[in-house]
Amino acid sequence: MNEGFQQILAGFARLVDPKTDVFQLFPNFHIKLEQSIVLRKEVWSVVKVVQAAEKSPERKQIETLHKSLRGFLKESVRYLFYKDTETVERFIEEILVTKQNKDLVPTLHRFGAYLETLFGQINLRTVLEKHPFEAEKVN
Repeated sequence: MNEGFQQILAGFARLVDPKTDVFQLFPNFHIKLEQSIVLRKEVWSVVKVVQAAEKSPERKQIETLHKSLRGFLKESVRYLFYKDTETVERFIEEILVTKQNKDLVPTLHRFGAYLETLFGQINLRTVLEKHPFEAEKVN
């Protein structure tokens, strides 16, 4: 909750004075910047793995997907805002327990759409405004 509040305050400060240095207002934004860069890269990677598994739900793709999702849960999910963590965890849990491709593909489609929206929201974080995303550096 604190992170979201800081984001809002930073936005208001920028409305009052566009030259406001949010890193001076909130020194912990340097840590948030590093975490947000990692999170954005990881979410983009998961989007690509989910899309590949949705397009071709073969055993190898599903194994890669499961490995990627477990790694994301262990590491980067903690950098999400609280409100997003539960949704991501529920999607991942559903994907990990689903055994039939006919049931898995629609879930992957919904999760992929959710992740693309989440990716867009991550890019709106104040700390990332001077750090544009470059997909070719992730691949």
